[in-house]
Amino acid sequence: MLVLATFNIFWFPGSESITRTADDEALVVGVIRRLGADVLVFQEILDVPHLGRLLASVDGREYRLADVSAASGPAAPETKKGMRVALAYDAKRVDILRYAELQDASPERRFQGRRRPVVAHLVERAGRRPFTVVGVHLKSGWPKGSDGSADPMREWECEFVAEWVCGKAGGPLPGPPTTDVVVLGDFNLVSDHPAFRALRSGAFESWCWLTPRVVRSTAAEDAVETNPDEQWSTFLDRAVIDHVGVSPSLVSRIADPGAQVYAFDLDPDGQPRTVDGSPYLRRRTDFRAIRTKGAPAEVVDNLYRVSDHRPVRVRLELA
Repeated sequence: MLVLATFNIFWFPGSESITRTADDEALVVGVIRRLGADVLVFQEILDVPHLGRLLASVDGREYRLADVSAASGPAAPETKKGMRVALAYDAKRVDILRYAELQDASPERRFQGRRRPVVAHLVERAGRRPFTVVGVHLKSGWPKGSDGSADPMREWECEFVAEWVCGKAGGPLPGPPTTDVVVLGDFNLVSDHPAFRALRSGAFESWCWLTPRVVRSTAAEDAVETNPDEQWSTFLDRAVIDHVGVSPSLVSRIADPGAQVYAFDLDPDGQPRTVDGSPYLRRRTDFRAIRTKGAPAEVVDNLYRVSDHRPVRVRLELA
């Protein structure tokens, strides 16, 4: 059994207006430990080496960062342009063959800031079966317009990922060397949004984009379903915008119950809170959230000392 997961940790480790304490980081470690993933894709990482030090403290794991620029240090704070996608793997369970960040060769087409997709060619140590993971963090903000039309930037981002998976895009890697491919990350889109079209049509019609169900557990093996009205991966919009898609060769290898949105213990019953009731953000900011589905967004205190996203994971029987 191999577990893959995506987790937006929310401006990690922090910025001038967002401060995490050592206790806050311990909560992040607790979520990662209980998530039980062998391969992790992270979003909103501002300091990659700091993330590496955090992962080194996860008991029972030997996480390593597959990051070509991990030694570059932290990005400039207070700017989304510094956010990076990072990928980690448990060296006890997985070997990495190759890793790269993707970018279109055209200067007119660029991913927002440093949020380029990451690609890792990996092999499970037990069965030696190779597979490819593509991690993404698409443009943020809901698409403009009320007609349901696709946001041009995110539409292009989806097209680029689709082209690369099909071996039609340029960049440091020509395409996945194996038919076993998993695409996962923070898409900033609901699954039926028009911008997703490129990843659901043509060669992708036979792909499986998993419909996650929200579970809560104290251990990765002991999952129970939560309130069916709380099916969201981000508190900001009360929607599932973190997705996992698997190629046709892996559809039969998805372990029951498929994709899971992991609801950690800090948001029981959909009510954001912390263990001691203290806020995550130290001051009231322009953080906006939809408290009730269908209601307008309002300024709120963010009580998440871990993240405003829930991780999403999938279990695959590769061996």
